Amino acid sequence: MKINNLKTYLVSFVALAILLLFSSKSFAATSTVSPLICGSTNQDISTLEDITTGNMTTGKAYLKLNYTSSPINLSLYISHYSSGQCNSIGNATINSNSWTYVGNILNPSNDVIVQGIGIGAVPYQAATQLLIVPKTQCIPIDVCGVTYDGLDGVLQLDDSNIISGATAQIAIYNLRPINGVGVKLVSYYADNQKSLLYSTKTLKPFDKNYLDGGMHNTQIQIKLSNNQSIFVNQTINMGTDWTGTLFLKSLIYKNSGSAAVFIVSGICILIFLILLWLLRFIYRRRQADKLHGLDSYKTSDISDIDSSDDIFISK
Repeated sequence: MKINNLKTYLVSFVALAILLLFSSKSFAATSTVSPLICGSTNQDISTLEDITTGNMTTGKAYLKLNYTSSPINLSLYISHYSSGQCNSIGNATINSNSWTYVGNILNPSNDVIVQGIGIGAVPYQAATQLLIVPKTQCIPIDVCGVTYDGLDGVLQLDDSNIISGATAQIAIYNLRPINGVGVKLVSYYADNQKSLLYSTKTLKPFDKNYLDGGMHNTQIQIKLSNNQSIFVNQTINMGTDWTGTLFLKSLIYKNSGSAAVFIVSGICILIFLILLWLLRFIYRRRQADKLHGLDSYKTSDISDIDSSDDIFISK
């Protein structure tokens, strides 16, 4: 009797275990979370997506094509996969020549989606660029123009403010603050020369001692403490250098240090040689005059003709 009861319990336990197993599988299958679909599902629309290492900041979003093309209507989305949200930022007709405002990013994320008909992957470069401008830092047109310490300049888009990868199809530039961050280094250039004229630790007006006569296109690179760079372009007219003093001064300043010593010495020697040549020329000229008696030659005085000595011609 006890054996029969034991068998009954075992059969019931096995049946219950099998029932629980199938129930758990069925529950798991019905509770699977479907992936978030952000953007249009139209098969004719191309989709570009970039997941950055960190969240972007809030701000105004601008798009620009990264290759030469006819204008394309693009839509911008910010995906929040963890919370299952997809935010449509806006859409606009985008070109490759200037930045176009799309909308405001209010809830930052690290997942950016751009969609449009005709936008596709480009080998070895991003297909489109996204610029996120916090507050009123700049209103980009073809560049991001800013005002820093009273100077009008251009904020450079480079590795200091890009947050997308090198192989990403969307180049995402997330601008950092420029005010109140301090200056790391200021570099000064002139006349489209790549070589540095001089540098300072603080921002100062362009030192005109480095410029000779005429018109000069100058550039000041302001390197901020957060590694962003602002370029300030100016035109300076130094006027006509009739005496050559501006040229000599700029030569000395451009070659400061030990080189300046040799330049100054060379200029002094040159001036000495010119003076010596002039003295020798004057001395030889006087010696030649003495040799030919020209130094003692005096024009004889011509006596006035007596007005009483009239000459008559008889017929």
